[in-house]
Amino acid sequence: MTQSLPSCTSGSLLVLLLGLLGCGAACEDPWVSSPADVRRIGHCEVISGDLTVRGGPSLTDLDGLLALSSIGGSLSILDSEALVHIDGLSNVRSIGQGYYVDRLGARGHSTVSIRDNGSLWDLDGLSGVVELRAALEVSDNNALRDIDGLSGLIEVGGEPDSAGFGLNIGGNASLPHLDGLAGVQRVNGPMRVSSNDALESIAGLSALTTVAGHVSMGGNPMLCDSYVEALLARITYEDDGMIWGNNDDC
Repeated sequence: MTQSLPSCTSGSLLVLLLGLLGCGAACEDPWVSSPADVRRIGHCEVISGDLTVRGGPSLTDLDGLLALSSIGGSLSILDSEALVHIDGLSNVRSIGQGYYVDRLGARGHSTVSIRDNGSLWDLDGLSGVVELRAALEVSDNNALRDIDGLSGLIEVGGEPDSAGFGLNIGGNASLPHLDGLAGVQRVNGPMRVSSNDALESIAGLSALTTVAGHVSMGGNPMLCDSYVEALLARITYEDDGMIWGNNDDC
């Protein structure tokens, strides 16, 4: 069922303040499932809450969102089988707010989750993001060839004591390397790289020094265990590092 989009009005104090501060047209928690939904929020420059994309068969791109510069909460791009690229997000500079308290008083943290998008080729639409205060998940995108669009990131994972995960790269059947993470120095929260059938190189983690959580790297049949062992010997992380199901013949 297609969800209706919240109106982009002064329905909350935060949205009103953003408008008064000159932050442009502000919206709250839009859902996108069709080209019509993209057009409906095409004027949004700031999203104070979450942006959720769960596309139907007609949603192949997000090109109508080029006005958007900031997402205050989480970004979820899920189950969008026809989505080929996300270049419409190319003017977004910041995502997430770390920990937050919702309207019911529950505490949570922002996430960027890009999951189960069978036709998505790359993440180039996120190349403008330089501030990410959110956990990052890229998983089960079978056509994904690279994550170079993440090259502007220095730190991922929200706050240093984030629960859950800080970085999760898993189940991307066509992903050969992690070069898009070459600028990342710190992961706030556990890091997991698993079940990527074509992954041969983790040289993209060369700048990484600290993982504020445990590290699990396994089920990557093309990735040499020796590469993983060298990474774990070089970085600082919590608890034991888990290595399993990689290529132990090299």
